[in-house]
Amino acid sequence: LGHVNNVVYYEYFDTFVNRFLIEKGGLDIEKGEVIGVVVETFCQFHESITFPEVVDGGLRVAKLGKSRY
Repeated sequence: LGHVNNVVYYEYFDTFVNRFLIEKGGLDIEKGEVIGVVVETFCQFHESITFPEVVDGGLRVAKLGKSRY
């Protein structure tokens, strides 16, 4: 149909965060003992994208710290 389903946007977010943690945070997803957790996400829709359009993503960290649990 050419459109990108809503759930796919959050799959993109997950990919952006994991890439950031691997490249900038030293996360080793195969052998490391440390994991990365995204506590909260926010999405503000501006315009739809279509398949197979290239997607550029950005990541902003609002707070780094220990878990509240």
